Amino acid sequence: MKKILSTLLLLALFYGNQADAALSPSPQSAFNDIPVSYKDGCHANVNQARVKVCKYGDTIEFNYTVAIIGDSHAGHWLGALQAFAKKYDIRIVYATKSGCSMTSQYMPKYPSCNEWNKNLIPTIARYHPDLVLTKADYSLASVKTVPSGFIDKFNELKKRNIEVFAIRDTPRFAVNIPACVSKYGADSIKCKTKAMPKPSNWSKLKTKPTNVHYFDYTFRQCDNTYCHPVKNNIITVRDQHHMTNTYSQTFRTYILKDMMPILREVRARKLASTK
Repeated sequence: MKKILSTLLLLALFYGNQADAALSPSPQSAFNDIPVSYKDGCHANVNQARVKVCKYGDTIEFNYTVAIIGDSHAGHWLGALQAFAKKYDIRIVYATKSGCSMTSQYMPKYPSCNEWNKNLIPTIARYHPDLVLTKADYSLASVKTVPSGFIDKFNELKKRNIEVFAIRDTPRFAVNIPACVSKYGADSIKCKTKAMPKPSNWSKLKTKPTNVHYFDYTFRQCDNTYCHPVKNNIITVRDQHHMTNTYSQTFRTYILKDMMPILREVRARKLASTK
């Protein structure tokens, strides 16, 4: 009996290690599975106040321009857009800053964020974006509504006739996901977090800016009970709350389906205004 138990334990350890080895990215490399914008210097750190813009996708013969702006929770959608941008003639202009959401709220302890936010929309507007992609709200449990500073910035974009593709903020976990998955396994309850609350903060808004198109993709990571650290053998989060670039790319079909009708409508409207 002891031999049988020992054999079963060895098999469990073997196949458990095999399963972890099959994860993409691996738990050991997940933290560095980041958008290319970090390496290109277009994700400003906490000390940088200058808005630096990078361009991706079709940068020469593009028909559409999508701007990704805001904090890292806007920036981690770059991988998804890069997966289809060239094929659909989309230029991506990108500018994000660590811990600095696109907001009008003054942050006394973060002066570089205030300066960066003041210049963000005027800088991006020079590229004449058809659409701005950013996060719609916060997934922090302590935040129960969409901040008024977000609404101010959405309205600032509206004054410039710029549409917004606002995505519900992604889940936050209580533990470091790569470390947890490595130690306990991809399906361990220790690595999961509670499902996102319903309705979302955006859905509770009584008055919504008319230029904002809201999308909630959390259903791909969360069910009615939990948000999961691994989906289809892909580690979803590289720390506690930033998507891995590999997982971001899996949203390409969903975002493409939702984004292209808006881009075509904006394009048609612009062409009509020139006649």
